[in-house]
Amino acid sequence: MTRMTAALAVLLGVFVLPGAVAAQIRMTRLDENSKEVTIENFSATTTVDVSGYFMCRAPGTYQQLSSLAIVGGGDLNLSPGEEVTIVYSFIVPSGTGIGLYVNGANFGSAANIADYMQYKGVTGFRESVAVAAGIWTAATFATGDPGPYFYLGGGSDNGAAFWTNAPQPVTVPLSGAWPGSALLAGSMLTVGVLGRQRIWARLRIRG
Repeated sequence: MTRMTAALAVLLGVFVLPGAVAAQIRMTRLDENSKEVTIENFSATTTVDVSGYFMCRAPGTYQQLSSLAIVGGGDLNLSPGEEVTIVYSFIVPSGTGIGLYVNGANFGSAANIADYMQYKGVTGFRESVAVAAGIWTAATFATGDPGPYFYLGGGSDNGAAFWTNAPQPVTVPLSGAWPGSALLAGSMLTVGVLGRQRIWARLRIRG
């Protein structure tokens, strides 16, 4: 399900979240201005403690998740389908590559990199590691400028084709064409996407 499809589904009153199809920890949202990164557990059965995972942009930018601020509460022990948003200060608005590692033992090892993305046409320092791991293709980038950027895959999907920037919110007039909706006729409903599992909606009542 794409983000736009999800938004339209909400308007129809039918919103079904895509299921977690792989036992993977992945980044699902990156905001280059707020420096926020959302990380999700795509496992259907296994809780994963990601406190020992590391973010890395380049040498000297290594930060363990347990040392980073968490946005909006929550913790780093992710149940199946759970996500957490952290602040990684080394993200830059001009474009870069960001890697998520299972530990801090060796940032040049393809065996240690869990996820990777890069944006705005800037090749990241760890691109070659992600390519060796089979999770990214060289000289490809998340779609769009500016971000934030969203991962649209199901957990096992890799590469720039599954990363894109957020669409503009969708606004539709309410016509009162369904039973019991006459009082809302002429009102406006706006729906936007915050992430793979989150949306927002604003209803402007006429009059």
